[in-house]
Amino acid sequence: MDGQRQPRLDSRIPVDARPGRADTPTLELTRNLSTGGLCFATREDLQPGKIYELSIHLPTEEHDEPGPIGCLVRVAWREPAPEGYLVGAEFIRVSLSDHRKIYRYLDGR
Repeated sequence: MDGQRQPRLDSRIPVDARPGRADTPTLELTRNLSTGGLCFATREDLQPGKIYELSIHLPTEEHDEPGPIGCLVRVAWREPAPEGYLVGAEFIRVSLSDHRKIYRYLDGR
């Protein structure tokens, strides 16, 4: 948690996580979000250093294309929590247009 570079906004946003090669995503909720990454609660034992596919369901702004933000994240840390685990992850691949959606969402809060 010490390596956070951007300020994080406390938020509860739905996230679909695809651990491993799972066909069915698990629905999770973020705890916080920044332009560089996020923290979310999950029942899955996601491993630090591993890369996972996420879909983030930000509230849609009038000028944004509808649909979730698809991204790849690298798990930076994980710790036990009542709901399973809290996971901190950094974005390693997100499109420029989706990154702008994240920025606009954070800027508007």
